Amino acid sequence: MRYSASEKYEIIQLVERSDLSVRRTLAHLDIHRSTFYNWLQRYRDEGVDGLNDMKPVIDSTWNKIPAVHRTAIIDLALAEPQLSPRELAVTYTDDKAYFVSESSVYRLLKAQDLITSPAYILMHASDPFQQPTMRVNEMWQTDCKRERFSTLAAMVELCLLHVPGQQSFNLFQRIGRRDVLQYMM
Repeated sequence: MRYSASEKYEIIQLVERSDLSVRRTLAHLDIHRSTFYNWLQRYRDEGVDGLNDMKPVIDSTWNKIPAVHRTAIIDLALAEPQLSPRELAVTYTDDKAYFVSESSVYRLLKAQDLITSPAYILMHASDPFQQPTMRVNEMWQTDCKRERFSTLAAMVELCLLHVPGQQSFNLFQRIGRRDVLQYMM
């Protein structure tokens, strides 16, 4: 709840004249102690006028790039249009000994409408594959040709590579843990 300056003054007077402790009086009034002591300090420093609600002070952003550096970055971008935002950031940091990130440079240039759209190369998908697969082994290839196979799936793949047609299905049905372990040893 917001209190006016006169209400705050009355509360200060009430707490000071009360027979109860400050803590108990504030508890009955449902006012936090830190709030009361802030009011009391402002009253002692500035009088009743200090109890008026203060408008929030808008501080500058702590990480905002100063105007001098912003204009220098934009000037550098205009002087070196071939540089990307990353290259501009590195160049500016090296030359001026003031760090500025790539994303900050990008935002500055975007705000000035200095970022150009990238040239996209459109590729259309073709209906047939350029190199269609002819055999099962071409679809199931792995990079483990020279290594020992460590999983059952790799063992099955090995069987599919070397046993053509219906025989591979029959082999797959009969393969067991012992067969895999024997192959791996």
